[in-house]
Amino acid sequence: MKQNIYDNDDFFDYYINMRKNRSGLNEVLEQPAFMKLVPDLTGKRILDLGCGFGENCKTYENMGALEVIGLDISEKMLAVGKEKFSGDRIKYIQTSLEDMEFEDNSFDVILSSLTFHYVKD
Repeated sequence: MKQNIYDNDDFFDYYINMRKNRSGLNEVLEQPAFMKLVPDLTGKRILDLGCGFGENCKTYENMGALEVIGLDISEKMLAVGKEKFSGDRIKYIQTSLEDMEFEDNSFDVILSSLTFHYVKD
Protein backbone atom coordinates (compact mmCIF):
# COMPACT_ATOMS: atom_id res chain seq x y z
CA MET A 1 0.00 0.00 0.00
CA LYS A 2 2.62 2.51 -1.06
CA GLN A 3 1.25 6.03 -0.74
CA ASN A 4 2.87 9.08 -2.20
CA ILE A 5 0.27 11.82 -1.85
CA TYR A 6 3.00 14.35 -1.12
CA ASP A 7 4.09 14.46 -4.76
CA ASN A 8 0.60 15.64 -5.76
CA ASP A 9 1.14 19.37 -6.40
CA ASP A 10 -2.03 20.57 -4.66
CA PHE A 11 -1.54 18.38 -1.59
CA PHE A 12 2.15 19.26 -1.35
CA ASP A 13 1.47 23.01 -1.55
CA TYR A 14 -1.24 22.75 1.11
CA TYR A 15 1.00 20.70 3.40
CA ILE A 16 4.01 23.00 3.06
CA ASN A 17 1.87 26.08 3.75
CA MET A 18 0.37 24.42 6.81
CA ARG A 19 3.82 23.55 8.15
CA LYS A 20 5.09 27.10 7.48
CA ASN A 21 2.24 28.41 9.63
CA ARG A 22 3.57 26.22 12.50
CA SER A 23 0.12 26.04 14.05
CA GLY A 24 -0.90 22.56 12.89
CA LEU A 25 -1.21 19.62 15.25
CA ASN A 26 2.20 18.38 14.14
CA GLU A 27 3.98 21.40 15.63
CA VAL A 28 1.67 21.95 18.59
CA LEU A 29 1.22 18.36 19.84
CA GLU A 30 3.01 15.62 17.95
CA GLN A 31 6.53 17.01 17.60
CA PRO A 32 6.96 18.14 21.22
CA ALA A 33 5.70 14.76 22.51
CA PHE A 34 7.80 12.80 20.01
CA MET A 35 11.00 14.68 20.76
CA LYS A 36 10.63 13.93 24.48
CA LEU A 37 10.89 10.22 23.58
CA VAL A 38 14.02 10.51 21.44
CA PRO A 39 17.03 9.02 23.25
CA ASP A 40 20.54 10.45 23.37
CA LEU A 41 21.76 10.35 19.77
CA THR A 42 25.37 11.33 20.38
CA GLY A 43 27.63 9.28 18.11
CA LYS A 44 24.75 7.12 16.86
CA ARG A 45 23.76 6.05 13.36
CA ILE A 46 20.13 7.08 12.81
CA LEU A 47 17.49 5.98 10.30
CA ASP A 48 14.49 8.30 10.00
CA LEU A 49 11.63 6.42 8.33
CA GLY A 50 9.29 8.69 6.41
CA CYS A 51 11.51 11.69 7.04
CA GLY A 52 9.38 14.04 4.94
CA PHE A 53 11.29 17.22 4.28
CA GLY A 54 14.00 16.33 6.76
CA GLU A 55 13.48 18.78 9.59
CA ASN A 56 13.89 15.98 12.13
CA CYS A 57 17.01 14.73 10.32
CA LYS A 58 18.63 18.12 10.90
CA THR A 59 17.50 18.04 14.54
CA TYR A 60 19.08 14.59 14.98
CA GLU A 61 22.33 15.82 13.44
CA ASN A 62 22.26 18.79 15.83
CA MET A 63 21.72 16.34 18.70
CA GLY A 64 25.09 14.76 17.91
CA ALA A 65 24.17 11.89 15.59
CA LEU A 66 27.17 10.45 13.75
CA GLU A 67 25.09 9.73 10.64
CA VAL A 68 21.46 10.35 9.73
CA ILE A 69 19.71 8.59 6.86
CA GLY A 70 16.36 10.13 5.97
CA LEU A 71 14.14 7.82 3.96
CA ASP A 72 10.97 8.97 2.19
CA ILE A 73 8.96 8.04 -0.89
CA SER A 74 8.27 11.65 -1.90
CA GLU A 75 10.60 13.32 -4.37
CA LYS A 76 9.12 16.73 -3.53
CA MET A 77 9.58 16.34 0.22
CA LEU A 78 13.18 15.19 -0.16
CA ALA A 79 13.94 18.11 -2.49
CA VAL A 80 12.91 20.47 0.33
CA GLY A 81 15.02 18.47 2.77
CA LYS A 82 18.09 18.66 0.57
CA GLU A 83 17.60 22.41 0.14
CA LYS A 84 16.68 23.45 3.69
CA PHE A 85 17.75 20.67 6.04
CA SER A 86 20.97 19.25 4.63
CA GLY A 87 24.09 18.60 6.64
CA ASP A 88 27.46 16.93 6.51
CA ARG A 89 26.12 13.86 8.30
CA ILE A 90 22.71 13.67 6.58
CA LYS A 91 21.87 11.57 3.54
CA TYR A 92 18.41 11.34 1.96
CA ILE A 93 17.16 8.26 0.13
CA GLN A 94 13.99 8.16 -1.95
CA THR A 95 12.21 4.84 -1.53
CA SER A 96 9.18 3.38 0.20
CA LEU A 97 9.36 1.67 3.56
CA GLU A 98 8.22 -1.53 1.88
CA ASP A 99 11.14 -1.42 -0.58
CA MET A 100 13.96 -0.29 1.72
CA GLU A 101 16.91 -2.61 2.18
CA PHE A 102 19.72 -2.22 4.68
CA GLU A 103 22.17 -4.69 6.13
CA ASP A 104 21.52 -5.91 9.67
CA ASN A 105 22.83 -3.63 12.41
CA SER A 106 23.21 -0.66 10.03
CA PHE A 107 21.67 1.71 12.59
CA ASP A 108 21.79 2.30 16.32
CA VAL A 109 18.42 4.05 16.46
CA ILE A 110 15.46 3.94 14.06
CA LEU A 111 12.90 6.72 14.41
CA SER A 112 9.65 7.44 12.65
CA SER A 113 7.18 10.23 13.14
CA LEU A 114 3.69 9.95 11.63
CA THR A 115 4.60 7.34 9.04
CA PHE A 116 3.37 3.87 9.93
CA HIS A 117 -0.26 4.60 9.08
CA TYR A 118 0.85 4.68 5.42
CA VAL A 119 2.11 1.08 5.55
CA LYS A 120 -0.28 -1.83 5.18
CA ASP A 121 1.95 -4.45 6.86
